[in-house]
Amino acid sequence: MQNCILYEADLSTNCAIHFLKMSSLQFVGKKGEKMALDFLRRTGYSIHETNYRTRLGEIDIIAEKKGIIVFIEVKTRIGDKKGKPY
Repeated sequence: MQNCILYEADLSTNCAIHFLKMSSLQFVGKKGEKMALDFLRRTGYSIHETNYRTRLGEIDIIAEKKGIIVFIEVKTRIGDKKGKPY
């Protein structure tokens, strides 16, 4: 499996750059989560948490719109071998 490096700007300091070494599958997953977050923000959702962990597992995104809280699991695909993304 290939390794990728993700460059991420730290918005809290406006200048720091984080270098995260991860597998190509992890990289695709993080890219998919970022795309999902961008879409949710553009469509009026407020984001409460990302990658929320408990002893039972993880929730990728917890968001809210018009008083309704939603729990989102993001699945990112490369290609359409297992079906087309909608």
